[in-house]
Amino acid sequence: MSVCAPMGYNNNTMAMKKLQRYVLKDTLKGLVPAFVTLLLIMVVGSGMQLLYQGLDVVRLRSLLPPLMAYSVPMVMPAAFLTAVIMTFGRLTADNELIGIRAAGIHLASIVYPVLLAALLLTLLTAYFQFELVPRARVAIERMKYTAFRQILLDNVALSSRRQLSFRPAYIQYDDFAGGRMKNLFLLEMRGRQPRIITAESATVQPDPNRPEIVQFHLYDCMVSDLSLQEQGRAGTTTAREMRSAVRVGPGPEELTRDEKQMPTRELFAYLRELRGRVAGQEPIERPREVRTELRDRRRLLQNQIAYVARHVERLQQRHHRHAVEEPTAGEELMRNHEMRLEEARAQVETLQQQQHELVQRIGRLREAGSAETDYDRLVELQNQQRTLREQTEAREEDISRLEAEIQEVRRSLVRSRERAEQVELELDEVKRHREKLIERRDEVASALEEVEDQNDLISVRLRIHKRLAQALSLFVFALVGIPLGIGAGGRSVMIAFGLSFGLVLLVFYPILMFGQTAARAGAMPVAPAMWAGNIFVGVIGLALTARVLLK
Repeated sequence: MSVCAPMGYNNNTMAMKKLQRYVLKDTLKGLVPAFVTLLLIMVVGSGMQLLYQGLDVVRLRSLLPPLMAYSVPMVMPAAFLTAVIMTFGRLTADNELIGIRAAGIHLASIVYPVLLAALLLTLLTAYFQFELVPRARVAIERMKYTAFRQILLDNVALSSRRQLSFRPAYIQYDDFAGGRMKNLFLLEMRGRQPRIITAESATVQPDPNRPEIVQFHLYDCMVSDLSLQEQGRAGTTTAREMRSAVRVGPGPEELTRDEKQMPTRELFAYLRELRGRVAGQEPIERPREVRTELRDRRRLLQNQIAYVARHVERLQQRHHRHAVEEPTAGEELMRNHEMRLEEARAQVETLQQQQHELVQRIGRLREAGSAETDYDRLVELQNQQRTLREQTEAREEDISRLEAEIQEVRRSLVRSRERAEQVELELDEVKRHREKLIERRDEVASALEEVEDQNDLISVRLRIHKRLAQALSLFVFALVGIPLGIGAGGRSVMIAFGLSFGLVLLVFYPILMFGQTAARAGAMPVAPAMWAGNIFVGVIGLALTARVLLK
């Protein structure tokens, strides 16, 4: 279509409307292939990443609709920028802009419909950012981890792959045969500390109560837990056979607690809730750094409390041994010694009585005379007397030994009571130390809650401003695209693409990412940090557009 033909008419209004429709139609015609191309690149890239993590092609098809919904607001600004550059570049190359100016029509008349279309697409992109993208994120996470869980529980799928990567876990094995994984390596993140499990073989079963959990039945395995090593306990254990519950995805509630996955109503409700929590609190500079420091302090205090708790347990065992076990055993031993002592004393009395009787019999024999027949009897009685004397001495030695042992047991009971008292004093001191640690941990936890609330408030505000900034970037890119397209002159489609992607990748998104990092760290206020890219590119666009339109 030649734009010079209708300019010969006196009806400038009709010609202007035709030109506006012509330029807008040409822009939209360029938008469709650019949008489809960039959308396919984005979806294919996300799909390749999921395939690398372990998802199979069959299950990947179910993720395509939410992946496309997630990608639309990401590619729409760049696609519209490309279309604007190509449209106005072609108008310049075909000298149609010269004809428009020669007809006395100001370039602003054909530019503002494109900007109006950019504004409408900005609103559409904002709707995607605030409503469809969060829901798509939730759908992607649920479908992805559901698929991963099905793969883990599918013998055919396990036979065709050797590794799986989830957000909380990484699984690798050499072979799958006979329903078992061979030489399993499992890396599971628990909080900020990893747990590593190696096993010669393992089977997987579903957890009937929690869909995000699978039960691993491990054989000939070794478990290394770094969090236990920090608490002073043995961090590595071995077992012939054990079971382990492994998370293969977030729980149902976790998907809706992340501000990235909150649509508009939930996001602003959460914003109001956080503002109510932080009302009256002192603002904290760099809350993210403070949060990291408080988390480290809380973890250190928890480790100290765990260490002190084990020390308290050991002291309680010592106190029980000194206050209960040793006295009980000592009293039982003393009763036994006392019973044996009574028996020994009774035996001594009996032996002494027998000796007394023998002495009387020997005396009677001596008084009776010195007959030969009484001599043998006298020797026999004297031998019995000597035996009884030896037995009596032996019993008396037993009595002395038992009395000494009873005294020693009594002294041991006294020492046990003294040790019990000492341990009790030490136990009270350690308990007081534990209470102080618990108080300090609670103080840190309370301070951490405040910091978490302020950090979450920053994150939510950051999310809102980021969604708005990314949506409005389409309009800002249109401001830049018009003068860039006129400057490119339609010399090459690759120039249009190069200019658009250079602007997006080398200017806008680096500023946006830098602002996001600075805002999260608390180094910059949220609004200026997130809008810096739009402001910078918008000022350039306004300057270039004004320069072109005022020629």
